[in-house]
Amino acid sequence: MIYSVSGAMQNGLICRQIFSGSGSGSGSSRRFNIPQRQLRRVAATEAVVVAAAVFILINVKMLGHKGLKVFQLAYQLAMEIFHLSKNFPKEETYSLTDQIRRSSRSVPANIAEAYRKRQYPKHFVSKISDADGETSETQVWLEFSRDCEYISAKKCEELVVRYEEVGRMLGGMIANPERFLPK
Repeated sequence: MIYSVSGAMQNGLICRQIFSGSGSGSGSSRRFNIPQRQLRRVAATEAVVVAAAVFILINVKMLGHKGLKVFQLAYQLAMEIFHLSKNFPKEETYSLTDQIRRSSRSVPANIAEAYRKRQYPKHFVSKISDADGETSETQVWLEFSRDCEYISAKKCEELVVRYEEVGRMLGGMIANPERFLPK
């Protein structure tokens, strides 16, 4: 399914979530328990915020862990490291190449596992903590890659900064596990 968010003018601004190709009216905001009369009173900027919030909630709910920004970023980074490591020397195949690939892939894998176990807050925090540890390990392997001159200092810094962002997001999840409990 493709999701899009749009506003419609009808006695003021009405915020709607529209499911592409699902027929007319089936994606109205009534489906999300937002009364039309309340939406009519919402200012234009507030309608955009409401639309974005509804879209994000639906996106995460329907996509599960794949809807989490931290998962998407970690997965993207793991794929980028995979492609970079293709150029590492053959003698590194069973050491640096293998380690950096494993640790980078472990981050989104642990996030996915944590998401499925989120009804158990302690287990959720444990798996997110594992993902955070793998984030730090990947940063160390990136620094080894830079120091062995397999990647440029600029590329290393770019990836480390992005992994630090993942780490901050994971830290927020660890500090506030209740925000991720199933509803």
